[in-house]
Amino acid sequence: MIINNYYLYLVLNNLRIGFALILNIWAALHINKEISIVGKIFFIGCIVNILLGPMLGIFIDKHAYRPTLSKAHLLILIAYYLPILAFDTSLELYNLSLYCMTVLTTCGNILANGATNHILQSVICSKKIPQQIAKFSLVQQICFIISMSCAGIVLKFFGIKNSYLLLCIVSFITLIVTYYLPNPSYILHHQIKIHYLKDLVRGLIFIFQTKFILLIGLVNILVMSVSSLSNIIMPALIKFKLHGTSESYGNIEASWTIGSVVATIFLTSYTKKYNLKNYDIYSLIILGILCIILAFLYNIYTITFIYALMGACFTFTKTLNNGDLLTHCPKGMIGRVNTSFGIMGSIISIIIFLLPNYISIHNFDNAYFIYGVILLILSILILSYTRIYK
Repeated sequence: MIINNYYLYLVLNNLRIGFALILNIWAALHINKEISIVGKIFFIGCIVNILLGPMLGIFIDKHAYRPTLSKAHLLILIAYYLPILAFDTSLELYNLSLYCMTVLTTCGNILANGATNHILQSVICSKKIPQQIAKFSLVQQICFIISMSCAGIVLKFFGIKNSYLLLCIVSFITLIVTYYLPNPSYILHHQIKIHYLKDLVRGLIFIFQTKFILLIGLVNILVMSVSSLSNIIMPALIKFKLHGTSESYGNIEASWTIGSVVATIFLTSYTKKYNLKNYDIYSLIILGILCIILAFLYNIYTITFIYALMGACFTFTKTLNNGDLLTHCPKGMIGRVNTSFGIMGSIISIIIFLLPNYISIHNFDNAYFIYGVILLILSILILSYTRIYK
């Protein structure tokens, strides 16, 4: 029953995330007619992650998990209602609503991710975590395919305001479902007074003293940075260079998710049977090569195919990486470790999200080439160190 309730939560939450990703980016592009607004939105999310992430991570580790999850989704619900309120006002107020929405959803997602990780650690045997994470990832990617594909169609036929209203409805149902998830007793029997500075330092010391966890974090940061790069560059390429529509953007993003589904099906079948040690690094190396290839493509169908392969490598790396983290990170520390990785990743993402302010729309494809080369080199270096410490 516990796992079934979590699957229901997983479906609703990832339908929300996939739909919101397409809606937020395309709505900002459509109303402002420029890509820099998208960069600003993601930039704000990174700043919030850096400034509030440490405190939110400690909050997650020190408070009951299920109530924290419910509060997170209440915050997200409020956030999605802001663009509806500001839709018929001025452009300045509408953009302000997008910025405020980004702040609230970033905080909500940090709290939600940390709380669910704690819940999973508490209800799943450590030996079964990698296989269970693969199953969860499969459900997640299927939901992404559905929501991303539908988002473009919903936007086309119902408009931006009604699309946000639908997003609010899904968010409200998700909030209700959180009350039926387990509330693990671990934290309830370990109520400790919070010392934010001491707890933050303790978490950082743990990461840098535990080389295995540090290497897991580096892989996590690199693979997530590819997602950040794609979030900012792909919509610009589709709209301004390929002259695509919101529907074509949704379909290309869905192709990433189709690749992810293939990867998770493989992982679900083979995680238990075979030793996949270091395969997350090998996949990251391939991802770097695919970024380089993508920089030279201008046909929408070829881009869709390569993007699907990138999605497969991304999910393969991320799923194995998450399994390693949940298996080896101590209970009561996962919130701080996750947010610390998030802060490091946000610093890289800030640079990526500022690219539209300094690079011409017609030169965005060069960013894929440069980043692919960097990713390839760093992945090979990490692989050499991983063989020592893993």
